[in-house]
Amino acid sequence: MVKKFYILGVIMMTSIVTMANDVIVAVNQLPEQAQVFMKTYFAQDNIAYATADKTVGFITEYNVRLADGTEIEFSRDGSLKKVDCKMRPMPTGVVPQKIVAYIQTAFPNTMIKEYKIEFFGQKVELTNELELVFDKDGNPTGIDD
Repeated sequence: MVKKFYILGVIMMTSIVTMANDVIVAVNQLPEQAQVFMKTYFAQDNIAYATADKTVGFITEYNVRLADGTEIEFSRDGSLKKVDCKMRPMPTGVVPQKIVAYIQTAFPNTMIKEYKIEFFGQKVELTNELELVFDKDGNPTGIDD
């Protein structure tokens, strides 16, 4: 009996996993808001590829990878979720000025390498690997371990 439930569970998990797929898309297939973001902040960069994450046939998010390794994530409506510039400088204007000013004052010898927008606020990872947490208004609220 236990063996039957185990086999059934494996079959169900396999079918769920196969329903989630990444498909390559052209940049002009990204939502308009994502296209505008890319043209504004990464117009001079070479795009390695763009993908749409599909789960059970529905697009859940878009991912763009640049030739230098920078990764940008957008929600299905094209709103920004994350920019990971690795070790290159974050383009001016991606991170709200209030957060940039705080980091320049509190951590003057670092650069922002990753910026995330989350449901309850924002996160910034610095080149010293410190991850700072901010509320939706850009006020610092803590450090994420």
